Amino acid sequence: MKPVAPPPEVLIKAALQMTQKQEAREQWTAQYGHVRPVIAADNWGKKFVAIRNRLAYSETWKFIPDFLLDYVPHVFGKDWWDAVVAKPEGERHQVFQWRVGCLRRLQAGVDAGGKRMATADGMTGAYLSFAFNLFAIEDNSRLDDLLLRRLKHPEQFQGALHEVFAEATCLRAGFAIEREDERDPATRHAEFTATHKNTGEQFSVEAKSKHRPGVLGQAGVAHAHEKLRLTYGRLINEAAAKNPKHPLVIFLDTNLPFRSAHRVW
Repeated sequence: MKPVAPPPEVLIKAALQMTQKQEAREQWTAQYGHVRPVIAADNWGKKFVAIRNRLAYSETWKFIPDFLLDYVPHVFGKDWWDAVVAKPEGERHQVFQWRVGCLRRLQAGVDAGGKRMATADGMTGAYLSFAFNLFAIEDNSRLDDLLLRRLKHPEQFQGALHEVFAEATCLRAGFAIEREDERDPATRHAEFTATHKNTGEQFSVEAKSKHRPGVLGQAGVAHAHEKLRLTYGRLINEAAAKNPKHPLVIFLDTNLPFRSAHRVW
């Protein structure tokens, strides 16, 4: 029996829907890179968000930033978060301080048609960028206990934070990530191997961040911007000395304020 062709209006509607889906995928890739789009749904008065193989939900989330505000405390764990809250304000973890600053900024915003409108500042940008990068790693790659422990540790946070940025950047660029076991004392390792999904080309990736007193949880008093040192050779040499098995890519965080960055050139 010969199949009956759908009516022309059905074909037109189907073609339009496919075009819209393709345009949405292209727009997401243009804005966020080759990471899986956030999968979210509204049901039973709650917003559900898929995170790799688990579901998170809340009755208060309306937009993705609402989810990201709760995401980091959930991943870090309630006991850890409560312990940070109990500390004096000046001793609290950097991520906690970012989140508090973000919340204050949002609460001071203007309500426009059910949306809280606020201009992003440094605290807001730092927290939401970190939260989305961490979410992208868990959702598109893997988030292991070793990385989480380093992120929670005040003295190890800066290096782990930059590694999160490097991993998320590679994921957005279309690479698959395979972390190397740096606990293996037999050889020196790069942070991870990045394999391009389309070409199969592999790179060894190192993430190096310049530590400065009084910045990102480091002990001491922050130096005046005109007195900051601009030497990074040791960090580059340390990365190259690991003799990686693939071409080496170094993500180097100079950790400079904007008003000092021009001195690098």
